Amino acid sequence: AWIEALKRLLPTRPWVAHNGKFDLTVLRRAGIQPGPLVGDSILAAYLLGTPKAGLKPLVFSEFGHRHITYEEVVGAGKNKRPLSDIDPQLVAEYCCGDAWWAVKLEAHLKAKLGEKALTLYENVDIPLVPILVDMELLGIPLDGARAAEQLEQCITQQQSLTIIIDMLAREAGFSQPDRTWVCTACRNGKKKRLTCTVCNSIGKFSEPTPFNPNSSEQLIALLHGTLALPVQRISRETGKASCDALAMLRMKHFNPIIPLILTTKKLDKQRSMLVSWLAASKKDGLIHTTFSNSWVRSGRLSSKDPNMQQVALQWRDVFVAGEGKDLVAGDYGQIEVRIAAYVSHDPGLVRIMQQPPDTEAGDWHGQNTTKLFGIPYQEQKQHKPLRTRAKNYGFGALYGSKGYEIVEVLEKQFLSDPDLEGEEVPDLTSIQQGVRTIRDLYPSYFDEWIPYELEMARQRGNVALTLYERPRQLPDLTSRNRQERGAAERECISHVIQGTAADIIRMAMLAAHSIPHGRLALTIHDEILARVDTAQSLWYSHELEQRMLLSQPFQDVPLVVNVTIADNWKGAHA
Repeated sequence: AWIEALKRLLPTRPWVAHNGKFDLTVLRRAGIQPGPLVGDSILAAYLLGTPKAGLKPLVFSEFGHRHITYEEVVGAGKNKRPLSDIDPQLVAEYCCGDAWWAVKLEAHLKAKLGEKALTLYENVDIPLVPILVDMELLGIPLDGARAAEQLEQCITQQQSLTIIIDMLAREAGFSQPDRTWVCTACRNGKKKRLTCTVCNSIGKFSEPTPFNPNSSEQLIALLHGTLALPVQRISRETGKASCDALAMLRMKHFNPIIPLILTTKKLDKQRSMLVSWLAASKKDGLIHTTFSNSWVRSGRLSSKDPNMQQVALQWRDVFVAGEGKDLVAGDYGQIEVRIAAYVSHDPGLVRIMQQPPDTEAGDWHGQNTTKLFGIPYQEQKQHKPLRTRAKNYGFGALYGSKGYEIVEVLEKQFLSDPDLEGEEVPDLTSIQQGVRTIRDLYPSYFDEWIPYELEMARQRGNVALTLYERPRQLPDLTSRNRQERGAAERECISHVIQGTAADIIRMAMLAAHSIPHGRLALTIHDEILARVDTAQSLWYSHELEQRMLLSQPFQDVPLVVNVTIADNWKGAHA
């Protein structure tokens, strides 16, 4: 009866919430469509530089009021009771208090927003909430048969590799205590065991403990103890030898067991994802992720349960459009470089960004490769390692890297990419020289805009802002510690560029949501993925491209959108 009453009453009323996306999802799943969301205190706090903000801590920090908590109403641990068993007066105090304080807090925080941030709040972040809920409820189909087949292959390969790894470890001299257990029927009792038919009077069992490639402790004992391989990296947390991905990659030619361990780790990650996807899709054949719109400091949307942001390209073929549908993907091309060109008005960056990106004149990485290594554009396909270096130097320079991070990134790429196998990683001096060369090519960006932006952030009280005034607080911008200050400076520049890109993708989702014959299904970084009626996919792809261009907000620096159509997510990304 209450559900029916809410179905009648709520559609007529605008409402305010704290984390309205969660509330709207709950209501929609119950068949209730409320009126328009007009305010959300968690999003207002987000635009004031406070991500992951809880209602009660915010109320206490802003008003000094301590509101009753859910645990105080229902209890905790063994004393926890169902809400239906609690005194209705206490439940009413809790529920009405939450609602009243959410309204008061939203108005209070909204009044603190600057003009641009208020526009972002009212015209982007709030209207995006129902769109994200639509995407969550729509879901994306999982090809269960293909996923199950891949899972079976994954498990078979992993089991075979585990046996081989265990054998090689034992042959090398690695050992650990046997696993033992007793019969549950007789519990190894002397008298009971003699008459036990379950264990045939054995009582106690034992078997060799197999080597576990996923155990860091066992890995370190095998690699640096039994095999006496040199330590490659030291863990900052423990101060002991690390067996992280880079350390393992560095050792992959030291012993034949290491490539097998690396492979089984990849298989284990794939197996874990396939298991979670199959379980999540069991009810309706769809994956319904949960988007977080106020967690990531840069303004990017994140995804969980399952996390669709971390699905590797080679695993995406199990996500399909569904019968009578296509997947249409729109992806921004070089958006971060385009934003850098716009904010700095650097003539060199602007000139490149004004040209088609698939030409020599418009290929930023290609031009940098030529300037750095003297490789003509037409020959760069034959020099992938050098182009890879130029790409990393360019992005590293863009965000103020001193070269240290680039060494590690390049080393991982050179060790894991078969096309780069055997390439020697440049030393820090060479990388720093490359970064300086990039800086010299675009002086307006590096010598004028970056110092100006850092000074402005310090004058704002150590707050970095995107072009649309989404803030990030960086107290270390004025730290006396050079390393801390340098890290904050890089985060400041990154926030302006990547945070603005995040704002753009939010605006693009709003623009694309109303296109007929299709519905948005996912957003991953700078990409939008929609499920579209097959008969309309060509028309939809053209319309999606036009909407994502947002009437070209960056004046002389055009946005570029690449659109693809396929029946599965991997194909749509190609």
